[in-house]
Amino acid sequence: MSPLVSPMEVVKPPQQIQSPEERGAKLMFLAFRHSQGKPKLEDEFTTQAVACHPEWTPDTFDAELSREILGGIVHRLFDKGKHAPTGLEKSEIDLQISSLHGGVMGQIISRAANNETTRWDVEVERTAHQVVQQDSEYVIERGGRPRVGAGRMRSFICHYGLLGNTTGAWEFDGLYMAMRKYVLESMENEETYMPWIRDVRALARIHAAEYPDTKEELLSMIPYELEGRNLFDWDLEDRPSRPCRGGQPRTHRRVFSLVGPFAAEGLEEQGATINKIAA
Repeated sequence: MSPLVSPMEVVKPPQQIQSPEERGAKLMFLAFRHSQGKPKLEDEFTTQAVACHPEWTPDTFDAELSREILGGIVHRLFDKGKHAPTGLEKSEIDLQISSLHGGVMGQIISRAANNETTRWDVEVERTAHQVVQQDSEYVIERGGRPRVGAGRMRSFICHYGLLGNTTGAWEFDGLYMAMRKYVLESMENEETYMPWIRDVRALARIHAAEYPDTKEELLSMIPYELEGRNLFDWDLEDRPSRPCRGGQPRTHRRVFSLVGPFAAEGLEEQGATINKIAA
């Protein structure tokens, strides 16, 4: 059975001076941001948000006000070219806002209508796989996110999961903590040979190259050997991972063209023999 994260396990900070609508709007925006453009992943984050707030009901949560607040947040950031491709029409942005807000309100209404007293759980395994998939699409396949400013090459699973940086919301920090545990455990068993874990190792190298201050901590989490097999050498074999959007198989050799000489430097420190990187 896939591991689950329950909001009951999330440590809530001292009471915050924020209305339910302000909190809800912030979590909706963060869910959109951390979905990285994947609707199913957005659903996982909004489910976590609603699950952490059983006090939200159709009677206590002003839907119109929360949508107005959410719209203000999104438009301000989109106008600056952050968190989304630039050049979107206002109508397109409004459509995304309506979809996001409607999904959250649907969960709140459904919970109330069914008199559900238990909190919903989010499937950690599925969520982690989707975060890694979206990271890989932008960082490895596209060579960066379509945004202005810092963070184009940031891996969410590395930055918020493995390194434990805050998302700005305790509700989502708990979800990333659960994903971190699942990823680290998967690296220590037979799961380490799966394409998604190969992607995690690749993302860690790229992230550490882009943000050198994370290098020592991040690479220290990545095991380089299992059952006598050098995992970094194994990753270098020119075998395809999952297909990319263009339909052609993607190999991890592209990873090393992105990180350059740093890859050899960073991995030799862990005893890996990776002379083939420069080949």
